[in-house]
Amino acid sequence: MTPDVATNNADRARLRAGLAALWERIRGDQLASADDMLAALRRGDPDGLAEAADAAHRLAGTLGMFDLTEASEVAAGIELELRHGAPTEDLQVRVARLRSAIENHRLDRASRA
Repeated sequence: MTPDVATNNADRARLRAGLAALWERIRGDQLASADDMLAALRRGDPDGLAEAADAAHRLAGTLGMFDLTEASEVAAGIELELRHGAPTEDLQVRVARLRSAIENHRLDRASRA
């Protein structure tokens, strides 16, 4: 292995470890956002639905940065449904699944060389 490749691998490993540590620090906030969405949906009032849409928007952006692509897409779909249509009955189920994906996601601290 050349020194440049070794340096790149070490840099990737440090970056991956840093992202994993960051995810562990913010995961609780993401879970709280999902919980807030569920509570707002249960209330069903217009302000609550707007709050849920805002939370879904934030989750869609954040989750995509942490390898939760599918969960990010689900959050984006929830946001669109809340902003542009009548929420469907399965919306709470989808938010609960989204919360589960957040809760169970772990970033591997090892390098993916």
